[in-house]
Amino acid sequence: MSDQWEGCEEVHWDCRIAQLEAELARRDDLIKRLVEDGERLADNYIAAKRMICACFGADYQDDEIITLHRALMKELGHEGEK
Repeated sequence: MSDQWEGCEEVHWDCRIAQLEAELARRDDLIKRLVEDGERLADNYIAAKRMICACFGADYQDDEIITLHRALMKELGHEGEK
């Protein structure tokens, strides 16, 4: 923001709205990236655990971590998105 408009969000509602919309867009992008990273981590974790279970002849079972991740994804409305 240029010096001319510095602090205008304190006075003008449309400037404040634009500032808040920009902040929301930045947070939405961050949430989207966190969701994508979480999905990749969960997929890699599940694949690694399945491989370890297969090597040791154990049955694969979902862990609490994956269950919590899936609950968060459901809460965010990203069920089944990849």
